[in-house]
Amino acid sequence: MNDDARFLFCLGGFTGFLFFFLVSFFWHGDALSAFIYGSFGCLFMSICSRFLLGCLLRGISKQNLQDNKNSNTSSGGIPKINKTQQEISASAMNEAASKAKPFVEAKV
Repeated sequence: MNDDARFLFCLGGFTGFLFFFLVSFFWHGDALSAFIYGSFGCLFMSICSRFLLGCLLRGISKQNLQDNKNSNTSSGGIPKINKTQQEISASAMNEAASKAKPFVEAKV
């Protein structure tokens, strides 16, 4: 789920803007106030979708850690040595830094 999480954030903001804009436009009949309410709805829904994504990712990581603990203790009695969180994050940062793509590709 490398960079795909930002799409959930943008999708939540877009749906929030549409929903709040349309509801307030039908409620008040004024496009300017509907735009302002839509802007606040965009912010609100994008933050809510980000919070939801954080909860989902924490649940997935806890489930993975639990599965790793169960598989480590059930295979022969001697637990395997797992990577620490710092090693995992360092390897992820190295991978992200090596796979960076330039925003603009200049052609001569």
